[in-house]
Amino acid sequence: MPRSGAYLVSDLPADQLCRIACRKCDRRGAYRRDTLAARFGADAVLPDVLARLAACSRRGDFSNPCGAVWIDAPGHTPKSQAALLAAVEAGRKARARENPAG
Repeated sequence: MPRSGAYLVSDLPADQLCRIACRKCDRRGAYRRDTLAARFGADAVLPDVLARLAACSRRGDFSNPCGAVWIDAPGHTPKSQAALLAAVEAGRKARARENPAG
């Protein structure tokens, strides 16, 4: 971890997929540490990597910001991961109710 307190790509576990998901849209993804390191550099901070991966138009909108989060970030416990996934799923269900298909 750098002095700024943010985790780096190199802090991600090498042996598992690291997931991201958004609470406000259906954006989801899973990435390996080595792939992220090749694309952004091993010393890239995770908040910056997340912003670039999400590529969300809401990133600069402080009244309705992007909801993308790292699910498998270092320091997350299984309980916090479950809470993040539940929030993402709740957002997906709310959007489905607001905009029914068909």
